[in-house]
Amino acid sequence: MRWGPALQKRPRRNPLIRAKFGIELVVARNYALALVLITPLVLVLTGAAAGEFGSVAIAGERVVDTIVGSALAVAVSFVPLRAYRRPA
Repeated sequence: MRWGPALQKRPRRNPLIRAKFGIELVVARNYALALVLITPLVLVLTGAAAGEFGSVAIAGERVVDTIVGSALAVAVSFVPLRAYRRPA
């Protein structure tokens, strides 16, 4: 494995390094924005592990999982509000 390009002072325009840097930069403040950077990174890494880049099936599964997770998060976020506003 060559570590030279990853350890240079000014790495080449590697989108994976930039995406990882962006994720770490924003994940603590805004997880939704971090997901925008995490999704392409996961698709590239999953494609590399599966041996097929640009797999539409994997991308479709990731999009569906993201939509379902977002819908569940929104639904759960309203549960405490409804319970809190209920008269005693």
